[in-house]
Amino acid sequence: MDTENEESNLPCIFATVCVLGKRMGFACYDELKNCIVADGLEASTDDLAEIINSIKSTISPTLFLVHPQIVTNKSLLDLLLADINGTPNKYRYRALKSSCWSSESAIETICTKLVVRSPLLRSSLASPQQNYLHLSALIDLEDNQLKQSLSALLNFMQNSAFNLDGGMVRVASVQSLRLHDYLRLDSGSMRCVGLHFMIKIKTLFSIKRKRAS
Repeated sequence: MDTENEESNLPCIFATVCVLGKRMGFACYDELKNCIVADGLEASTDDLAEIINSIKSTISPTLFLVHPQIVTNKSLLDLLLADINGTPNKYRYRALKSSCWSSESAIETICTKLVVRSPLLRSSLASPQQNYLHLSALIDLEDNQLKQSLSALLNFMQNSAFNLDGGMVRVASVQSLRLHDYLRLDSGSMRCVGLHFMIKIKTLFSIKRKRAS
């Protein structure tokens, strides 16, 4: 289903989202900055709302491009389309066909369709192997969900958004958003951390008392 608003003149920010099992991948293209941001991370049910809201707050996508499995998951789709305050249907989305998300062809798609304008690499002349080495220094190309999301984004940009007719997608930069630079602890882990510090503090005071006596 395509809910695109044809009258919107805002710069496009496309965001592909792939949630499979307990992992989530996403890739975003910002037309104004001409850059791609991509990441893959653990996304349990408890974390999903927080992660999706972080993406919305940080990137402000104008269109979500989603895996077909998300369309059949009403609760996840509703979460994706609601704003960060929970107001429903504030974002537009388009479901991309399953072939766009192929994990088998993802690396080939990325390395043959994406060009980063870098002074360190003449990407337009680089081989797919050189392109892979350059891109893998910027994002984690070993992450399956990230690869699928980035591949789907490039397919959409090439074939639908900009009608490149097989041409390369050229961007100024590719980077990781790194939403996963935090640690979530459950109550049991918090008790263990608290116990560890209590023991450490008691040991420290015990040593000080011995030295004082």
